Amino acid sequence: MDIELFFEKHFETTDGDFHILDGRLFQFFNDFQMILGIKGDIFEIGVHYGRSALLLANFIDPMNEVLHLNDIFEDQYLNISRSGHGSYHIFMKNLERVFGKIEFMKIYKTASQFLNVQELENKVRFFHIDGGHSADETLNDLNLALKSTSEFAVIVVDDVFNRYWPGVVEGLMKFLSNHPPVKPITIGFNKVFLVREEALDSYIRHLGSDTFSDFLVRHGLGAQKQIWMGNDVIIIESRGMYQCELGSEKEHYELSCGEGYSFPIKLKNLSSVPLETTEYKKIYLTYHLLNAQMKTISWDNIRTPFSDSIKPGKVSTIELEIDPLMEKGEFYIEVDCVYENVMWFKDGGSRTLLIGVEVK
Repeated sequence: MDIELFFEKHFETTDGDFHILDGRLFQFFNDFQMILGIKGDIFEIGVHYGRSALLLANFIDPMNEVLHLNDIFEDQYLNISRSGHGSYHIFMKNLERVFGKIEFMKIYKTASQFLNVQELENKVRFFHIDGGHSADETLNDLNLALKSTSEFAVIVVDDVFNRYWPGVVEGLMKFLSNHPPVKPITIGFNKVFLVREEALDSYIRHLGSDTFSDFLVRHGLGAQKQIWMGNDVIIIESRGMYQCELGSEKEHYELSCGEGYSFPIKLKNLSSVPLETTEYKKIYLTYHLLNAQMKTISWDNIRTPFSDSIKPGKVSTIELEIDPLMEKGEFYIEVDCVYENVMWFKDGGSRTLLIGVEVK
């Protein structure tokens, strides 16, 4: 499946906490492995409903590689740390919805400490750990990843800095204190990426390349270098590269129940790049619907595309389409822009516009 089509059609429609920008980092590291000609299986511990597993399935060469998935699913008596509640039934439904039947997948329905994957020694090129969140479970999974992965493999650990799961960082610290032949290289939005020492220089060079710079720009990200655990690591952050100023001639509208409307919105591009709606850069004007108490009623609503590219510093008036409101009363329209499957402008520091509406 085309990876952009997957992000557009299937990523957000699959339930889970896997952040879209961490998904893009997965894609970035996988693309580099493809450049290097690295072959090998992919392993994930902690499937839940399959959001990250479905992405990883896109990376597989079905003729030469296998996707290995491990989760206890409904066997929650094995969930020592109470860190998630996956469903085999829901995962398989999601898998069928996206891919239909696939032959390159192997599922282990057990706790990861019971896995015996000797046949995978040094064969896995990408290993994602999002299973049990206690220190012992994390340490076990990291040691399993160490045994299974090949020279240019990437190991990714979830929830390292999540304050609700301190066992994860404890397990990682114990693992790193034993001086394994892997080093942290990148910290994403909820993931830590590790690579083997023998491949470290290659990955560092790639993170300093124009390809990485283009990746950051394309997804509205920034990067800074820090020292962590005695290693240089790249911290990925949202720089708020996409900014706009929104305005409206009216602060309040009266609407008829059940009818669609459009509001003229004046938009000034405060970004350093053009704002446009294209096949691979899907930026839209849209809104959230709030009630009279400013509580969100509907987060995702109709998207209004840009008919023309808006260059930095330029102003354009766009007719914001509004879905028919089916209930009478007072509401608010919170206008924002969205870069589909990447970010809401508000999350990058851009100010939204609030318009009151009375539905009669």
